[in-house]
Amino acid sequence: MLYRSLTTGLLAACLLLLARKPAPVIVTVRAPRPVPVLRRPLAQNPVTIVDVAPNIRGNALASLVRLAPGERVLEINDRPVGDELAGIASGTYMDVSVGGGTHPRRVLLLLH
Repeated sequence: MLYRSLTTGLLAACLLLLARKPAPVIVTVRAPRPVPVLRRPLAQNPVTIVDVAPNIRGNALASLVRLAPGERVLEINDRPVGDELAGIASGTYMDVSVGGGTHPRRVLLLLH
């Protein structure tokens, strides 16, 4: 008997709450127009990503970057480099700019 009284009381409370519930308000918001993004074609200046070990030596850099005849490393992490490339690996990545060939290119070396 107690169970029926409790159930009936809870059912009456739920019905009362549903009867007093305010009507939902639907608001339509117009999204702003997307701004067009101007992009360069990838074939014009491609970026190559190479995954390497962190203890890379300067003399192995040329083989990892795959320099073509006439190309040389110009910058590493936006710092100009000279002829000596030894001891340049630091951090978790190296952004290498290569030039001297038909067109400049970039190579990202991920060190882990």
